[in-house]
Amino acid sequence: FITLINHACIMVMIPYTLSTIKRLGGGNRTLAVVLMFFVTLPPMYVYASTVYNDFLFCVAFLLIIVELTYYLFDRETYFSRKRHLLLTSIAVLGTFLRYNGIYTIILTFAVVILREICYLMKNKIKNKIVVIAPLMLAFIIPITGGLVLQSSLNKFYNAKSITNRAMLSMPIQQTVRCLKEHSSEIPPEEYEAIHAVLTWTDEQYAEEYYARNFDSVKNSFKTDATKQELVSFIKAWLKLVKLYPKTCFMATAEQTYYLFCPFVENVRYYPSTLRCSVLIEPRTGMDPSPYIFSVPILEKIGGRLNWALTHVYPYIPVIGFTVNQGAYTFLLVVMWAALLFRKDKRALLLTVPMYVILGITFLGPAVYNHPRYTYSIMYCMPVLIFAYILNLPRKESLHD
Repeated sequence: FITLINHACIMVMIPYTLSTIKRLGGGNRTLAVVLMFFVTLPPMYVYASTVYNDFLFCVAFLLIIVELTYYLFDRETYFSRKRHLLLTSIAVLGTFLRYNGIYTIILTFAVVILREICYLMKNKIKNKIVVIAPLMLAFIIPITGGLVLQSSLNKFYNAKSITNRAMLSMPIQQTVRCLKEHSSEIPPEEYEAIHAVLTWTDEQYAEEYYARNFDSVKNSFKTDATKQELVSFIKAWLKLVKLYPKTCFMATAEQTYYLFCPFVENVRYYPSTLRCSVLIEPRTGMDPSPYIFSVPILEKIGGRLNWALTHVYPYIPVIGFTVNQGAYTFLLVVMWAALLFRKDKRALLLTVPMYVILGITFLGPAVYNHPRYTYSIMYCMPVLIFAYILNLPRKESLHD
């Protein structure tokens, strides 16, 4: 059922994206290229067949970019048609499908509102509050509703918050690396502050630590650590950065260089639904194996397809870069530099959500073998390229 929802959402979103590009001046050839990109992009059609909620986040993120496009380059249409404000609210609410999505949308909201205020003041528009209110409500209502819903669900299911662990991913990883390489040299005060939050022994960290993936040690974090313990831990981490800068740098670099190197392999498509199991209530004590759904012929086909996509597709000249995180980062940086040189403030604003996603992924817990965290950038790249890098026409109001 979830995969059907995923496919339905992307089948609606792709035509909507194409219509946006057409409105910006894209011709039939441009539309054909973009459509071909979407249809042949494995991180889209394979990922849509999984049960990860991140896919719907990527769709919501693409919708945000499309609506920002209307707002920035066809302002009259955006405010004259109520559906754009409604779709903006839906997209904002969709960002809650990823735990750190709220940070992306809040930073984007702040930049958009600041830009709108500057626009109103520059053009000396009267009744500024009346003009800006709909845009603010399109963000504030879903953000408030999402936070309330998230809090209510956490209380109802007695779920433990992992916010602190997620936000401290980089300090935790660097600290663990220091424990592995310099545990006997760390000052006693800092050592005690560290182990008040990181609960494993030095021997466990030495055995479990894997430089390319924070997931190997994240469960050692004390989720119910007090505020004072967290403050002391951060101070101890800063002391370690000063004492062992090379160790801390390598701890981060070894995990995150996949984001920036176009020729480094980090391909994974998550073909998890070719064989899926039904979640069994643990209290029943039932064996879940009889409930595993398996179609041998589909598994065989799916296995060969995944092998081809993993071992052949990434190495096809030029085309292979479409599944490479580093290539998209390189393209994003080049695009940003070109827009900065052109002093295209509107297009630069549209890159803000991309860089927020990239920054969160850089600071986050996993990059290696987890390319899905930047899939949203991949999905949005056609809009950025064809609308701004190719210098398509900008008009105050475009006809349907």
